Amino acid sequence: MKKIPLLSISLIFLSLILFCFSCKKEDIDNVFPVVKILGENPMEILLNSEFDDPGAEYWDDVAVYSSRIDSDLDVNKIGSYEIDYIVLDEAGNETIATRIVDVIVDQSSFESAYGVSDTISSGPNEGIHNYSSIITPSASFKNKLLFSNFAGLGTSYVAIVEFNKIGGLTIPQQLLSETQDSLSGSGMLAKDGKSIHLDFSITYKDGSGTDIGKATCLKIDMLEF
Repeated sequence: MKKIPLLSISLIFLSLILFCFSCKKEDIDNVFPVVKILGENPMEILLNSEFDDPGAEYWDDVAVYSSRIDSDLDVNKIGSYEIDYIVLDEAGNETIATRIVDVIVDQSSFESAYGVSDTISSGPNEGIHNYSSIITPSASFKNKLLFSNFAGLGTSYVAIVEFNKIGGLTIPQQLLSETQDSLSGSGMLAKDGKSIHLDFSITYKDGSGTDIGKATCLKIDMLEF
């Protein structure tokens, strides 16, 4: 019987080991799934509107094992939210793509009749006052609102209030009447859009333009009817 040299056996054995090792190495999947968000990102939607998720596309070089969506989105509250599209392949490689959704307001979010309760800390109208006010959009500017009967001072007192898309309110310095009463202030729409908080001050003047007093409102809560 012809004997196989020991060196040849060793080489054959080493080749088998290297072959098995290379096969095992090729089986390791280090490629992560690819996730493509569809539609706008970031995306804006109006408060209390429906959210139609454009979704996401995903693929993997081998196979996708699972996919899911996680989100804290609340369309009934102003704010910035995240939607996570999570994809896992069979090797356990996970990819997360995130869409930012901002719930915002426009003029229609404010338009209504309101019941108002304010506290004037000083000035001619010092005390607690309850009255009604109507907020209507400005026809000339998309970021402005008109408050009638502002501070309960009568229908001739119409205040111009500016707002931003997250509900912040600014009352720019303005004149409220023929007697040159001036107003300024700031505030915020509640996150649920159901009430408004404002701080403001009014400087009262007589017909000659002389200061005759100042009203400082520490709090004005406008509760929607």
